[in-house]
Amino acid sequence: MTKKRNVFFDLDGTIIDSFPEIEYCIVKALEELNIEMDKDLTRSMIGPPLDEILREIVPKKNLDQIVDIKKAYFKIYENFCESSKLYNGVRIVLERLSQKNNLYVLTNKSEHFSKKIINSKKISSFFVDILCVDTSEDSLSSKSKVLESRIINCKLSPKDSFLIGDSMSDFNASSHNKIEFFFATWGYGECLSDKVNEVKSFKDLLNISLLN
Repeated sequence: MTKKRNVFFDLDGTIIDSFPEIEYCIVKALEELNIEMDKDLTRSMIGPPLDEILREIVPKKNLDQIVDIKKAYFKIYENFCESSKLYNGVRIVLERLSQKNNLYVLTNKSEHFSKKIINSKKISSFFVDILCVDTSEDSLSSKSKVLESRIINCKLSPKDSFLIGDSMSDFNASSHNKIEFFFATWGYGECLSDKVNEVKSFKDLLNISLLN
């Protein structure tokens, strides 16, 4: 019997296009608190934890209001998060890949919103687990540490594991754990390394022999 491989997927910018909803909710949260953005929110900023995103766009004089901004954002996002769309071909590809692989989501997004979105898109059955940084007992956790914990605790083989994402944090998580990385070029981020396998579309994952 062929041993199943382990495929970890980033969420924002890899499985779902969540930028329109995130942008709208951040803008509305800042408006509620009468805070003007120091600079425009761009797609390349999406991916890190919300705190990091806000620290990039909120004026220094308002940084002490980050907690209040997050509360306002989460309240608004609750009603909009499910509006994010899957990228083209996601459902079909996940269904195919899940037949021969153990699929996981690995994300900086909170567990609450991650599960809410994934359940609303009816793709939860394709995943073994949804791994979120905010559920770690380590307050300084990261994708790298969450992935490392899963590999160690479940005795997963790094050579039979792969990560698909659209940012340097995804690349760093794969490098730290010595697993192969596939860069989702359709996403938001930039991978500042020439040592990556680029994938042009979600459907192209079906053309990668290692995953099929």
